[in-house]
Amino acid sequence: MLGAIVSALISAWQWYLKYKDDRKDKDSKNQKNDVNFYRKKWLEDEDTIDQLRNEIRDLKDQVTKLKGKKNE
Repeated sequence: MLGAIVSALISAWQWYLKYKDDRKDKDSKNQKNDVNFYRKKWLEDEDTIDQLRNEIRDLKDQVTKLKGKKNE
């Protein structure tokens, strides 16, 4: 009888440790996926900002050229 109780306690403890490790691994994987997602998103946003800056620069150049032609 005592052996069955000890065995049940040991089994419960082993299950708890396995569950704890599995949860830690899952949390670690989720965190890694989140970091990768937001890094990719950040890089895409940086590219978009660069494209918009180039467009603004081109438009300013066009405005300057048109002002120059208008003053001639």
